[in-house]
Amino acid sequence: LAVNDLAKSLVDSITTSIAPVINELNNDGYSRGGAAGYLPLTPFVVSHEALGGSMEIHANYSVQGKAKFLSSYVKPAAQANIGLTSPAAGSDITVASNWGVGSVSPSFDVDTDAAAIFKIATIQEIGIGYSREVYSHENGKIYAGGQLNRYDVGLLKSYVGLQNSSNVDRLLKDQLDASRETESGFGVDVGVIWVADNYRLGATINDINAPSFKYTNSTDDCSVFNDYVDINESNNNVTSATLADCNKNDSYVIDSQLKLRAVTSAWNEKLTIGLGYDANAVKDPFGQKYQWLTLGAGINLGNWAAMRAGYRANQATNGLKFITFGFTILSFNVDLGVSSEKAQIDGESVPRSMYASLSWGLNF
Repeated sequence: LAVNDLAKSLVDSITTSIAPVINELNNDGYSRGGAAGYLPLTPFVVSHEALGGSMEIHANYSVQGKAKFLSSYVKPAAQANIGLTSPAAGSDITVASNWGVGSVSPSFDVDTDAAAIFKIATIQEIGIGYSREVYSHENGKIYAGGQLNRYDVGLLKSYVGLQNSSNVDRLLKDQLDASRETESGFGVDVGVIWVADNYRLGATINDINAPSFKYTNSTDDCSVFNDYVDINESNNNVTSATLADCNKNDSYVIDSQLKLRAVTSAWNEKLTIGLGYDANAVKDPFGQKYQWLTLGAGINLGNWAAMRAGYRANQATNGLKFITFGFTILSFNVDLGVSSEKAQIDGESVPRSMYASLSWGLNF
């Protein structure tokens, strides 16, 4: 009896300890990463009198991944398998104290609807743009232009029940392969810029037509939950919100966004200071909102080198803030960004987010 009480106490203690962790993971538990790059020799800009302005061609590719934790309950279950030794010869077998405990084999299991949702997004973009002078004044000039972008987007989501997660590696590989099946769409950008002797002011509206793309759900019947719970039962303990997230037909809309930019220079353009502001927030393929405020300064050290530093803050929901710095040597550019917020990983405090950019530019 005492052992069973101990087992029950252990269950209650673990349940009490786990519940806050599960709640925190369910609200904020996710990880993400990605990579992006341009096709070599792009963006490619050509300016010529015959064109009456400038033409630009670019091609880039990006892949992003996100894992999100979902759960509505975790129920630890423990039991004690007790082996009893026989009473000594001549002892009264009806007296409980004459029996000894030979072995205690406690076991512990967890019943949970915890799952991870994996989303992968691949985006291929090819664009062609044109701009030209549309107004001239003694104090400056106005240039206007537009750009047509073709998007090939692959979106996939899958759920893995954490009680049956031995096939996660295979699932993610299959998911990445499936995300190569893309849906095509087009976006249109327009912009205008005022250029004066020592400053520039610009405004751009990206993707004014807001193209939309659908996710492919590899578990659209939510069969992942059948590994450990019958979703057809009314008392299955899986919350309606969890099932709704599984059944939801996700889509990604590249929303229109107004970008405002201002740049000023001094000391014969040796020093440049820039300010940028996104007038409205837009969502990435995983539904996270971004609306950047950027401030930066750069020093031109001549024809062979330059240095720059800046600050950028997401004005939307997640509030990411970055300190950025970079340099240019000859035509080779290196830029790095480190978030000012910290996260705890294995007891160590590390930046919540980081990024790096490498590029090489040619003029001819």
